[in-house]
Amino acid sequence: MKTPILLQLALLALAHAARAAMAPAELVNSLVQSDPNFQVAERGQDFALLRQIATRTDAAGITTFSTNQVTLLENGLHYFADGEWKPSEDLIEPFPGGAVARRGPHQTVFSPDLNAEAVFDIQTAEGQRIRGGVRSIQLTDIASGKSLVLATVKNAAPGVVVPPNQVLYASGFDGLDADVLFVWRHNAISQNVILKKRPALPEGMDPATTRLEVVSELVECPDPVLNSAVLQQPGKPDLRDDVTIGLGSLVALRGKAFPVAGTKGLMLTGEHLMNDDGVSVVTQL
Repeated sequence: MKTPILLQLALLALAHAARAAMAPAELVNSLVQSDPNFQVAERGQDFALLRQIATRTDAAGITTFSTNQVTLLENGLHYFADGEWKPSEDLIEPFPGGAVARRGPHQTVFSPDLNAEAVFDIQTAEGQRIRGGVRSIQLTDIASGKSLVLATVKNAAPGVVVPPNQVLYASGFDGLDADVLFVWRHNAISQNVILKKRPALPEGMDPATTRLEVVSELVECPDPVLNSAVLQQPGKPDLRDDVTIGLGSLVALRGKAFPVAGTKGLMLTGEHLMNDDGVSVVTQL
């Protein structure tokens, strides 16, 4: 059964956790290179245990040993392949049937065309499948309930790998000039819509109550769960905020919309941002 997902202003952002500043291999290597006595003693999907054994010989010739351990924690730090844990890499590789990100625990295949039923096909480390893609861009007046479709995905919109970890479907819509950009990381994937022209608001739609929406569809996924946070205010009604959509071991995160520097375009993104310059978006199921 197909599961339609409507994400206002942002598309799907699947993540185990927000990424660290460095790639996993760089984090481990930086510690090992800082002191050659540091060695990786144990690995797992979400951790690396580094151990340092130091020796000291005093004037009497007595040698003592000391052990120092550092545990590095990050979701998706390693992936299991060829019988061993390997450091994850933020890398997308082209292949004849599209592109594939396989150097992480949650592996993803990207379709060569944006019009495919499954533009992205994610297989989690637990064996769950999440498949789907963007379908259209629309305006909805939440006061009147009136909706207007601005653009639908073209019959043919090829994707191009942008090294090291992006897939771009340029001008992928009929009716509105907009790109779709996937960014894949070892612990997150974001599907971003870049509007290259600001859409005009049709007559009769109130700008105070009209929302720009991007509609995506999941054709296969675990049963989704809407995760909410409730803010209690003394003397006032509780405020409920739909924060994420749970999809098995992964979640769809709230994204942001923000202007692209140096252009008049607007990027609608599900990617985790490190600042508050964007406009928060709402996730609906």
